[in-house]
Amino acid sequence: MAAQIFKKVIPTKLASSQHVHSIRFLKYFENGAKTTYIASRELNSPSGVSKLDNLALEAEKVVGYQTSLVRCLLSDEISSVLVHSKKLVGSRHPLLKTARSLLYDGAEGFEAVGLIVLLMSGCGEGLMTEGAPLGQQLVSGIQQKQRKLAEVAEMINTGYMVHLGVVNKSDFQSLDDIKIMNFGNKVTVLTGDFFLAKASVGLSELENTEVVDAMASVIGDIVEGETMKDCKTVNDTGLAEWEEVIFKSQGSLFAKSCLAALKLYSSPQHHQDAGFTFGKNLALLRQLFKDYQEINTELKTVALINAVVIQNKHILPPDVLENPLNTQIAVPESTRLKLQNSKTAEKIEDLANSYRNNALESLECFPNSKAKTCLENLVKHLVVGQNK
Repeated sequence: MAAQIFKKVIPTKLASSQHVHSIRFLKYFENGAKTTYIASRELNSPSGVSKLDNLALEAEKVVGYQTSLVRCLLSDEISSVLVHSKKLVGSRHPLLKTARSLLYDGAEGFEAVGLIVLLMSGCGEGLMTEGAPLGQQLVSGIQQKQRKLAEVAEMINTGYMVHLGVVNKSDFQSLDDIKIMNFGNKVTVLTGDFFLAKASVGLSELENTEVVDAMASVIGDIVEGETMKDCKTVNDTGLAEWEEVIFKSQGSLFAKSCLAALKLYSSPQHHQDAGFTFGKNLALLRQLFKDYQEINTELKTVALINAVVIQNKHILPPDVLENPLNTQIAVPESTRLKLQNSKTAEKIEDLANSYRNNALESLECFPNSKAKTCLENLVKHLVVGQNK
């Protein structure tokens, strides 16, 4: 049954991917009458695979299986949501784009927060201050509860991404458009709430109050971060404020999930702090990397939350500076060339180096392992500008 549901969902991914060659179903474990299935990607020849793809695949081998939303996507509830979402095909509602981005990994294997959580769990193997919990099955040195934590982190992230797809119906004039947008918003809210509800159930299964407290606070941080994007203007935002917004909306999930993974091992406090520091700096570095990559394309529009734009807001028209950070603006050719100027990027490159160094230093306290090497390789891959 699980495989049948998955085959209904996955063709969108296979049709859009040039790299994915096939999907293999593996039986992970059986619990009474319940059998959980996972999926393993098989890629085409290495010539069609990016370096980041290879890093992600190597990491998946280290942690035991590909971490994703597979388990959640196999549920009857999500299958039903996808059926209703077909009504949005042809509309401009962003829910379908969000669903496509979740189903299609492409070169975004390391976008999955769950994979980072499992790698951090692997780094903590051997650091337990207490014995292994009774009845805990280890796979690739990772506890079942740590894998559950990775799923919870994925579900929180997905619920957040889906909720961002709610559109303002006042932007549409046609009654037909308003009707379909209303329907899309209902499906979006219900789907996002479903993921968050599943995350709450998953948290209760971890049976660790400190972990529950840390992960529950992530949702509050995300809401606060998104509110800051709506309230703060470019004029009163510098790189320090940008860092705060990105940490609240993204970094908190990475930082507190890594910390929670080590708490489940009852690791020493300084290792838990190191996990938090790594997650925070990795999230900031990833976003800086994305912002820099976005600017160095033939872009026509850009969000004002982009770090390169904030650092160089003096080149923007005065009327733009009073817009909220989540505003998309058109980018004339002259403005784009100024943003892409090498001198313009120097401050951004220095900031990226700082995040990279902090992330790598935070890993030094962990013993050498394949999981640690995977995290180091990821951080070293995220190069901004000409810095090596």
